[in-house]
Amino acid sequence: MRTGTSDLSIPLSATELGVEGVDRSILEQISRSIALHPARLRNTVASILEREPIPDFKGERSEIDIEEDHKLLRQNFHDMALQVIGDEKLPSLHLSNVPSAPLIPDPTTGKRFISPLREKQINQALRDLCLEIGNGKSVPEQVKAILERGHILDRNPRPRTFVWGGHRTQPLVYKYSKTLGYWDAVVNQTEFTTGSGPGIMKAPFSGSIPAYLDRGITHERNAIGFSEPGIITAERPNARIDELFIFPDISKRIIAFIAANHRGRIEEGGVGTGQEMLSFLSIMSHGNNKKIEYPCDALGISTKSIVHQYKKFLEAFFKRDEIKKYFKFHFGKAPDKFAEYVARSNKSLDFSKLYHDDIDFPEHVWYPTPASFDAIEQLNFSPENHNISTLAKEIEKLFNFYVELTVVAPEQVDSWGKDRPLLKGERTKVRLITNLIDRMIAEKRLFAPQGQRLFRTGWE
Repeated sequence: MRTGTSDLSIPLSATELGVEGVDRSILEQISRSIALHPARLRNTVASILEREPIPDFKGERSEIDIEEDHKLLRQNFHDMALQVIGDEKLPSLHLSNVPSAPLIPDPTTGKRFISPLREKQINQALRDLCLEIGNGKSVPEQVKAILERGHILDRNPRPRTFVWGGHRTQPLVYKYSKTLGYWDAVVNQTEFTTGSGPGIMKAPFSGSIPAYLDRGITHERNAIGFSEPGIITAERPNARIDELFIFPDISKRIIAFIAANHRGRIEEGGVGTGQEMLSFLSIMSHGNNKKIEYPCDALGISTKSIVHQYKKFLEAFFKRDEIKKYFKFHFGKAPDKFAEYVARSNKSLDFSKLYHDDIDFPEHVWYPTPASFDAIEQLNFSPENHNISTLAKEIEKLFNFYVELTVVAPEQVDSWGKDRPLLKGERTKVRLITNLIDRMIAEKRLFAPQGQRLFRTGWE
């Protein structure tokens, strides 16, 4: 063991692994996954072990800080090794060369340890990254199998809401989101699902956890986080998440968000939040999904909020009357009044179902399109080529490319030099996209590699 490092042994839990028992087959699957994907498993475990950075204000980190943090995490944990040890009676995941700084020191023994919550999250990560879920299933069926294995679909009826928003928030926005979480939980007993990271992904739980105590709810609600391998090290699980899921990719994560909740809430965020919003529109405007009642609220602290820009963009790109079918916008709404509105609109929803088997997820949302120079040039924003569902998917692809190329794989953009792919489509539509992205860059909600957009237009 090197100086400044420690060794840890994390017990493997059949409950958190979603299996009846930790037998030889399970241990072999985990060992094989570690051997085949050492960096992926190391970085994921590192993201759980590392404590959240302590900013000046809750959630106050820029895109550039997030990327720098991502690089430091990989550097600091580069020598950490993972190994399954023990037998079926006392199995554990042994970690060697773990940086001591993020671990908790025991003043009596001098040894270092991690919290039971972090042990639980690591077991859940192993479940989703190492254990097989069966072959021959459609993508929506795979998503459901992942959720069933994590036992969040067999709970007692409760309202469940996904909350989408960014990791970079101003203090007032964080407080507003936290207060929304409190009032929605205390009035409606709502359980929340977020992307599991900092900022708006943490704020609802900071409000809901004390609200459950105020209602006398001690064991019937969870803080659910949905992540995926491409972003978990950049947006690592916050300290509230007690049910962590890591889906194979962003597309399956989006399917899970919509299928495993009763309603949605969109708050302040950057291009990733815009991407999620467009995914929702693409799915719910498809075929018979239009007939399904699925409330989705978008809230901004004022009309100066980026949420108001989302509204203007969507209403200009599509028809205003169409957007009203899928999103209800609120600006400056008092959190207690919003909770009362939710209570009224909840009356027509069925909370006994914790999974939407009635939603049709079309094949064009099953898989993400890998980000590349050519992939951006293949996009086409001409409305005559698309219906609402496929046109929303086309914009979502561009936003997904931005997330992947600025947060996950920025080195790909470096390889382009000064060249940029050409964004094609109707000029008014492309200009709307350009204006929104330029605003997010100006507000530092989006990182512009080398000070440039990821694309060029035909008139610039």
